[in-house]
Amino acid sequence: TPHPQAAALARAAGAPLTSSSANISGRAAVSSLAALEDALLSRVDGILAGCPRTDGGLPSTVVEPLSRGVLRLLREGAVPPNRLRHAGWNIVA
Repeated sequence: TPHPQAAALARAAGAPLTSSSANISGRAAVSSLAALEDALLSRVDGILAGCPRTDGGLPSTVVEPLSRGVLRLLREGAVPPNRLRHAGWNIVA
């Protein structure tokens, strides 16, 4: 199930949220807020704490916002289309 705060934030923005990995390219993966580097924290607008960790291993899901509430799935990855639909998005080919 999508994290309620992340789903609400995406709905308020009118588009899916995007993010990169929580590490600087080439450095070790980070799995806790305490491990985030200051160099990374100084470059982001905010952090949504408390989201569940993914199992890892899958690429990011990539979508294109077409209109309010409608997405085109460009690459299926860690977030499958059924989770996007459950969060209130319409997925088109």
